[in-house]
Amino acid sequence: MNKRTSLAIIVTVAAFTLLFAGCGGQWKETGRTVKSADRAYTGMFYDDTNGIAVGYSGLARYTTDGGKSWNTAGNSSMCLFACTMIDGANFVVAGNGNDVRTSKNAGKSWDAATDIVGKGKSLSFIDSSRGWGASKTWIGETSDRCATWKPVTLPSGTIAETVFMMAPGSGYMVSQKGELFLTSDSGEHWALVSVPFPADAKDFTPSYKKDNQGVCLRMSGSTGIIAAIGMAGKTPALRIKTTKDGGKTWGKAENHALAVSGMTVSISPTDAISVFGSDTAITKFSR
Repeated sequence: MNKRTSLAIIVTVAAFTLLFAGCGGQWKETGRTVKSADRAYTGMFYDDTNGIAVGYSGLARYTTDGGKSWNTAGNSSMCLFACTMIDGANFVVAGNGNDVRTSKNAGKSWDAATDIVGKGKSLSFIDSSRGWGASKTWIGETSDRCATWKPVTLPSGTIAETVFMMAPGSGYMVSQKGELFLTSDSGEHWALVSVPFPADAKDFTPSYKKDNQGVCLRMSGSTGIIAAIGMAGKTPALRIKTTKDGGKTWGKAENHALAVSGMTVSISPTDAISVFGSDTAITKFSR
């Protein structure tokens, strides 16, 4: 190996180390699940052991051992692209054909609910009855466990990437340009709060405009977490930021290299981050 080659390797390693040095490492990778035998498109963990995976033609799986094994759940629906966990027992999923399904038993079985408008992309609930469901061009609010939906108008000219409900009529929406919007009147008015992960950033390309959500958000009062999957150069990556002022400003990004490109990312009520990979395995992060 000549000196020029050695120097190039050293520079490359140093650059990679700096890129994924993060900001103190609040989140740590806590493991990867086994790959699914079928085409699962998204998944989410509520804690270290309990999680779900859903996908092609209504595929539904659940695990109680951290993803070492998966059990088949009872479900009848079209392909599923969105999921959320409200607590350890109550889950909601959505996808093709406007389908929405709910579970009261930790994902072991699923019940049909009233359809939303469009292909389900993002879900956010404050309890087992009240929540938001979203496709790319529509947001709806339910107060009766998905029996009925009331439209929430999107900001003009935007396409939704993810939503987060704070209270009835109040919540955030991240657009496919990376813009963070806030409403407190069911979408009659939206305020542009910030742009945490711009779609055109030079050092990180978020995975927006897919069927699954490429960014997720969780807020508690004025503090919150936002996480996005995408590419840092040629490396699949997860980026995480936190806020203390309602999303007006965000701290330095924490960076994690991923083994494979991510399909979707989600944050549980316990702040566990789940990245569902293109190989159907879920990479779990906790702090």
